[in-house]
Amino acid sequence: MRIFGLQIDLDLARTLPTNKFFDEPNSSKISALRRVLCAYRFHNKQIGYCQGLNRLAAIGLLFLDEADAFWFLVTCVEHLQPIDYYTQSLRGAIADQKVLRDLVGEKLPRFSTQLKKFDVDLSAFTLSWFLTCFVDVFPHAIYMQIFDVF
Repeated sequence: MRIFGLQIDLDLARTLPTNKFFDEPNSSKISALRRVLCAYRFHNKQIGYCQGLNRLAAIGLLFLDEADAFWFLVTCVEHLQPIDYYTQSLRGAIADQKVLRDLVGEKLPRFSTQLKKFDVDLSAFTLSWFLTCFVDVFPHAIYMQIFDVF
């Protein structure tokens, strides 16, 4: 469990660094984020902590109080994603990567051929997109529309 605490502390500084609420290491939102992630670590011992959860919890903290942000994280992880999406095996997330690779092969065959030609693994950059529900990919206004669906 100590490893999860260390990883959480490392990830706090990487969480929404351009957002004014998360750009200072001693900000109240960073402290709240640490508490939400540690609470989740104890709430779900099967997952504990997985990189990417920090960004989901941070989105919750932008609009919700700390307790509701915790339950927002629980809902995202345990009810909206497959059960093994954030476990150590990342089985659900890896399955999504295979589906994406198949879709790219079917819908964008020339692009897929180029990826294969240069031995580029699509999941090398898309896995983090999926784990964070695209928080680091889209502009704020767009990913907030994604979260509105939740």
